[in-house]
Amino acid sequence: MAGMSDSLRKEIQEKMWSLQSHIESYTESMRVQQDINRHHVAVELKIVAARDEQNKLLGADNGILIAFLEAELDTIFEHFKAQVKESEGHRQQAMATGGWLLERGVDVMKGKYPEGLKWNVSRATQTDGA
Repeated sequence: MAGMSDSLRKEIQEKMWSLQSHIESYTESMRVQQDINRHHVAVELKIVAARDEQNKLLGADNGILIAFLEAELDTIFEHFKAQVKESEGHRQQAMATGGWLLERGVDVMKGKYPEGLKWNVSRATQTDGA
């Protein structure tokens, strides 16, 4: 690819930035999923504690608290499902972009780039052509 055109070089660099962005988004989405999981466990523990307290006090009514916490679990689960869907979208975009780059001789994972293509350009130096 020594004779790579400027337009192809630019397109490859844009795809590499895109891949980096998708990977960053996927990583952040996975971090959010972990936070949601921790929250879910905390609410589950509150429900167990409320039920345990209700059983100890024989007649104490923690039913409202338990119902509230169970509703919170439903909300957490819906949020988690949405986050999983978002993560999967980022993963698929990263895979598609990575595949596109591989077809053009760029293997980001192995650090293999076509001759004449430099990947030391900071995202901050990108311009919109203006």
